[in-house]
Amino acid sequence: MLDLQSISHPIITYLHHHPHSAGIITFFIAMAEALAIIGTIIPGSVTMTAVGALIGSGVIPAVSTVIWAIYGAIVGDSISYIVGYYYKTRIHKIWPFNRYPHWLDKGEAFFARHGGKSVIIGRFFGPDRSMVPLIAGSLNMRPIRFLLAAVPSAAAWAIAYMIPGILIGAISLELPPGMAFEFIIAVLAVIFVIVLLSWLTRLAFRKLQSTIGTRTADFWQHCQKKKSLNWIIRALSDPRHPENHRQLILLVYAVITASLFIILMLNVFAHGYLIALNNPIHYLLLSFRTNLGDNIMLLITIFGSKYVMIPSACLLLLWFLYKKYLRTATHWLLTIILASGFVELIKKLHYNPRPGFLLHGPTTSSFPSGHTTLTVTFIGMLAVFFAQQLPKDTRRIPYVVAIWIGCLVALSRVYLGAHWPTDVIGATLLGVTICLLVTVSYRRATFPPLPVKSTLIIVLIIFLMVWAADTVIAFKSLKTGMTPHWSTHKIAHKKWLNRSTPIVPLYRNNRLGRPIEAFNLEWNASLNNIKQNLVNSGWKLHIARTSFAGFMNRLATISTHHRLPLLTQLYHNRYPALLLTKDLKHNNQAVILRLWQSDITLKNSKYPLWLGVINYHLAPHKLLTPHKHFTIHKLFFGATKELTSYLENYSWKQITYKLDAQPKIMQNLLWDGKILQIGAVASRI
Repeated sequence: MLDLQSISHPIITYLHHHPHSAGIITFFIAMAEALAIIGTIIPGSVTMTAVGALIGSGVIPAVSTVIWAIYGAIVGDSISYIVGYYYKTRIHKIWPFNRYPHWLDKGEAFFARHGGKSVIIGRFFGPDRSMVPLIAGSLNMRPIRFLLAAVPSAAAWAIAYMIPGILIGAISLELPPGMAFEFIIAVLAVIFVIVLLSWLTRLAFRKLQSTIGTRTADFWQHCQKKKSLNWIIRALSDPRHPENHRQLILLVYAVITASLFIILMLNVFAHGYLIALNNPIHYLLLSFRTNLGDNIMLLITIFGSKYVMIPSACLLLLWFLYKKYLRTATHWLLTIILASGFVELIKKLHYNPRPGFLLHGPTTSSFPSGHTTLTVTFIGMLAVFFAQQLPKDTRRIPYVVAIWIGCLVALSRVYLGAHWPTDVIGATLLGVTICLLVTVSYRRATFPPLPVKSTLIIVLIIFLMVWAADTVIAFKSLKTGMTPHWSTHKIAHKKWLNRSTPIVPLYRNNRLGRPIEAFNLEWNASLNNIKQNLVNSGWKLHIARTSFAGFMNRLATISTHHRLPLLTQLYHNRYPALLLTKDLKHNNQAVILRLWQSDITLKNSKYPLWLGVINYHLAPHKLLTPHKHFTIHKLFFGATKELTSYLENYSWKQITYKLDAQPKIMQNLLWDGKILQIGAVASRI
């Protein structure tokens, strides 16, 4: 069987010791990505993410690699531009463009619409990005103007495509040693599969759309010809376009989204395989929560709450009635009833627990997300009302706005820990289904046109006023309730010293919610005293809290033998209270010591209890070794002995938990069961 670890580890080690080689390889990858035709074949989201993962895991340096990537993208763009500039209109006669002329036609139409900005926009959002420089040259875009657009866009592209990989690499070091490589390969494989599936999905969707359109058109014509089926025409047809079968298409899509919702709902209720990613995503977002992020997401989540959506919808209903838009008012009321009713009904049918870890979080059933359902349904129907009155070329704008608002509200619910990802996905499917069904009914009769400008002004005034009022009323209490919280408890000092069974947490989880390492230190002393003693003994103090500046500083550091991980490791979403390293004389090694504030108070002790980990600190590339058990042994076993010679001012003893006394969930950590208990008194415990 092919062993990817054994094959790749020599490559990783080589790249770590020869960073300039990594830069040259990155240069050619980025250049190939930017070359016309070739760039459409190479999956940039996978290759550049892989390079970023090597940066994030500390195997190759960040600054020089990014610079090489930018150079490669610029060179690739320039080559494509020169080819297009040289051949100009003759490019249409050269293979493969003479066989696939639509490749150039789409790009030229894109250029006609956006002008010189196409070089920047096209790299991210336009037609095949590698074709844009070629078309720029063939259309005689001036070289200076091209470079002024290509250089900054190349830099932005290289950085943007590497950032996900950098985060993946950094998160991989949060896993138990020996699993980092599997994680990186698994994530890259998932990204590749997603890219492949998205491409296949686009093809399949176009085919499905074409098939549905053809089949529904045939069925529609059949119903028109057959008198016994004329009732379907009468029930669904849009009187403004009676020959059009789009109403039937919308009904088919509603059946599809409703079916997907039911499948997901049954799977959630049965705790099936579709909920597998709920926990990892929840814990990952929890680990990245910040005060600024919380404030932004709270404002968004308040907008999607029933205390904003339903009052705003009711006020808008009154305005529709006042203006005598009776058909619009009727369907708006139907939207309110269906969205609110289905959410309440499903929550009553089955209780699904929420993620937890919130001080005063919601207690109702988690599935589906009421915030997301109401937002998708209400904002979606408003998009339908507005799109009806807009010209064809601007009709998509209300739908794009509705999609963004719905996605932001859904993200806020998952970020704040109020819902699982499956809750907001299910809510989105439910909301879209309701919108489609109400739209089919709404278009079954003629109605007076809705004035877009005045209606938009009223909608903005109503929603913004209710949103502002509810923010003033609820923001403070909601922020307190949505704060992550872990229970605290007290234990007697003697019980802590003389325990025979675990009464203190024995391990901490990583950012994906899985155990990563055992606590082999328990320290009951003043933190300042601990820091001062160790620093005076030659230990190096590090800033534990990773700010953006600190993250960038670590990222910019050329891979050193003992570089700290990019992401500071957490316990209960807290940074270490103390982070120290010590270079050892033997084997050119170092140890790293981290202490976290515990949620335990010791009675009859004036000092807090700190939980900590001390282990051997290896170079990042060694953490990707295929020899899993050896690496764990080198990192963890015997590391507590490196600290005992610095404890002459403290009382201490070592206790051991045998394997059968350890929680089963810790067995993959291969912990030796040894804990160093340290007190503040300079005598043996």
